[in-house]
Amino acid sequence: MIWRRLLVLDCTSIADLHAIIQIAMGWKNSYLHRFDIWGKEYGISYEGGISFQDDPLNIFLKDFSFRINEKFVYEYNSFDHWEHEIRLEKKVPASNKKIYPCYYAAPPEDCGGPWSFMKLKDYYSVWRIEEKILEAFERYKADKDLVEFRKTLEELRYWLTYHQFDRRKVNHQLQRYFNNQNQLSIEEIQDED
Repeated sequence: MIWRRLLVLDCTSIADLHAIIQIAMGWKNSYLHRFDIWGKEYGISYEGGISFQDDPLNIFLKDFSFRINEKFVYEYNSFDHWEHEIRLEKKVPASNKKIYPCYYAAPPEDCGGPWSFMKLKDYYSVWRIEEKILEAFERYKADKDLVEFRKTLEELRYWLTYHQFDRRKVNHQLQRYFNNQNQLSIEEIQDED
């Protein structure tokens, strides 16, 4: 239903892969996550959250020696059940002319999961959006609340543009994340754009 194709180095750590996925999906790292690889869980431990045995900064993709088409799972926000199947499509030689990682319509983070997103997508047709804009304008004329009017328009704008994906923007965010040696949070990276 929703997918991304990413080109990453085999020396990418589990921690960095989590950040790459968050940036590629346009999410802000607001929920817990875990990778399930060969029946073992990996991820970044958070106080009061899931804990993991291994240091995610020292577990690298190359450590698993994945075969072509081999899959593993990345779960994010277990309440909304965002479960991503990650599959190795191809191994290619690294090029010193490319900047890694790089990205070859993501849902909003708090939309309720994949099935809720699909229902919302169907609900927000162009006609429904037009109807909602007219309703918001009528409310604005009545109570002159510009802040609420702008908030409504911004929410509706998402449904007009959710299918557009700015590959260059995501690649720029990924470059900034890795150029800053992971010192900036995912949210700081995304807020600068």
